[in-house]
Amino acid sequence: MTDVSPRTPGVLHPALRAGIAAALVATARTGLAALRDGYVPSGGEWSDLMLLGLSNRWIESFAPALAMAFVLAWLRSRWKDEHAPLIWAAVMFLTFQFVRFALPPERFYTPSFAGARGVAVHVAAALVAFLAAWILSPRAFLPLPRTALLASAALVFGALGLGIRAAGRTPSSWPERPNVILISLDTLRADRLGCYGYEHDTTPELDRFAERAVRFTRALTPQPWTLTAHMSLLTAQHPLVHRVDQDRALPASIPLLSEELRLAGYTTIGIVDECPWMKPTFGFDRGFDVYQRVRDDAEAKIDRIARYLDDAGTAPLFLFAHFFDAHSDRRILPYESAPEDRESLAGWYEGDFTGCEPELGCASLYLDAINRRGETIDPERLRYVSSLYDAGVRSLDRKLGRLFRELEQRGLFETSIVVVTADHGEEFQEHGKLLHEQLVAPCVNVPLLVRTPDVEQARAVEALVSLMDVGPTLLELCGQDPALRGGSSLVPLLRGDSAASRSVLLDSGAGEFVLHTEEGLAWRTSDGDLLARRGGSGEPSAIVEGTPEAELRDRLVAEIERLRALGDRHGQNAQAVDLQELDVDSLRALGYTGDEPGEGQGEGQAEESGESTPAPSGPSGDG
Repeated sequence: MTDVSPRTPGVLHPALRAGIAAALVATARTGLAALRDGYVPSGGEWSDLMLLGLSNRWIESFAPALAMAFVLAWLRSRWKDEHAPLIWAAVMFLTFQFVRFALPPERFYTPSFAGARGVAVHVAAALVAFLAAWILSPRAFLPLPRTALLASAALVFGALGLGIRAAGRTPSSWPERPNVILISLDTLRADRLGCYGYEHDTTPELDRFAERAVRFTRALTPQPWTLTAHMSLLTAQHPLVHRVDQDRALPASIPLLSEELRLAGYTTIGIVDECPWMKPTFGFDRGFDVYQRVRDDAEAKIDRIARYLDDAGTAPLFLFAHFFDAHSDRRILPYESAPEDRESLAGWYEGDFTGCEPELGCASLYLDAINRRGETIDPERLRYVSSLYDAGVRSLDRKLGRLFRELEQRGLFETSIVVVTADHGEEFQEHGKLLHEQLVAPCVNVPLLVRTPDVEQARAVEALVSLMDVGPTLLELCGQDPALRGGSSLVPLLRGDSAASRSVLLDSGAGEFVLHTEEGLAWRTSDGDLLARRGGSGEPSAIVEGTPEAELRDRLVAEIERLRALGDRHGQNAQAVDLQELDVDSLRALGYTGDEPGEGQGEGQAEESGESTPAPSGPSGDG
């Protein structure tokens, strides 16, 4: 049967109708993707990257929509009128499923019906499906009975989708593959948390979380730098092995935790700060269904996370959330916070320090300038700077309370492994400097709280552990092969078993190393000198052959050589990073990069955020 015979005035050509319907469907699908990805114009302007992403998504959506429209129009031209309702029902169903990313299935983008937002999205998808069917009609207007039929079909499809989605969203017990939520609190030193013994009320929310968690009291970061520490966290590899630095990305031969969990069927979501060291350029986005850098504070990230939790579907979830709020600030005060927290924890200060000094700058730049000059801050001002840090931690903790409530409301605490940790700490001249440049306790001791559904009360583990142990631990708890080989699983410690002798090698990235062992410490200075100290305190002892100190020295040298050899195996797979992608002009202007190796490596900012970096030679250099 022909499409229209004779053609009535005002009826569009079938090819034009197909194009209009496909454009409508592609626009609706692109709009849903933009809503999901957070493409909201800032200051009334769209970035080129956003426009490019949206245009690519629209083109990807338009082509299959157009093909589907032509096929359905062709079928309609071949079938008799009495078969038309079947064709339009197919149009409704396929369009509805296509707009909501259920056909072809994209599990992350397919929204749920949770909340008013989810219902609104599905109502919009049903309306688009109805309009597409109307546009593809061979006549200008459908008769009223058929219109009612299609509207009813839209409601049926929506209700069917609601029933299917709701049927499998709430597991009744801890599943065989639990959800995994990994939270990194940038620049949070362990001894500023109440659950780690701090006297001030900085972390009531984290303290409540710790009441049903295993607390590791001696967790260390292998390198106090956001870029390399997070790469070690997600790969379980030492910086000497992965060798990521400001000029080099992660080798393709080293897997990420996100890649391993995605292969195991997990939906993988990464929400991180927009600081330059967390860019996908370095390889952080590998294995993530969605990896997004968010400029704003924890509140904005939690808003985004809450939407993703609603739409994650029935597959097990891996969420990596990185918060930058406790980090030194780029504005005026060295550490920003909510006014009430600043008044509560730093309101005692009556001096004239505003956060800025002539010739030194403000905020992070001021702290970095003090380091470069080798100056000592007045004790009262130093205490004030430390109190500002506490206030910033308190503000972050309050926002984390909201994140924990979002998890509780969705029943995720009962079905998830939740890990809270940090990439490094912060120093307040306890060892002569500010920020996090040195391999000293305030910079390298980080919190590590692990909560599983079977933990009923707080428990402390005093064994030496590393951020590199987190990945193997999570994989084993999820029933997966611990394919991340650099660290050691902490599952025996979580179960209460006694710990075997452990050691952790720390690397400054500029030639200095410290080996922490149960027996003592061994150092290699940036000048190549070897020192050791037996026991937990005291000054380094002169190394005499045949003594325990000599044994520690030998273990240090052997561990450095072992890790460098492992790194050599992956060196050919390393990807170079164009520093221009990190906005090199901004980095240089803020004191990050200099003409000499190691120059300008103190704390400053990059783009809109501050961060310190080791010497450009990186951890693979000989110092």
